[in-house]
Amino acid sequence: MTQAQTILRHIKSLGSISPQEAYRDYQITRLAARILDLKKAGYHIETEMREHPLTGTRYARYTLVREHTPEGTLRPVLIDRDAILAIWGGEV
Repeated sequence: MTQAQTILRHIKSLGSISPQEAYRDYQITRLAARILDLKKAGYHIETEMREHPLTGTRYARYTLVREHTPEGTLRPVLIDRDAILAIWGGEV
């Protein structure tokens, strides 16, 4: 599985990803480059700049908004609640 595929699977399961999560979970150090690859492949991914509440460090959080269907149309992405529960355990 490529890094871009790994990131896409993560976003589809959990809704979004940050550079820290990409590195911690998958040892991916160039998340922005892989997001660009996904955008060039036709995925509509939005970037939200956030600020860490304790350190004040700014970081990006990437969210998949729409993806292409086999028919070539765009459809909204639905987050897999069961996958989230399996990973985090407990309630969402």
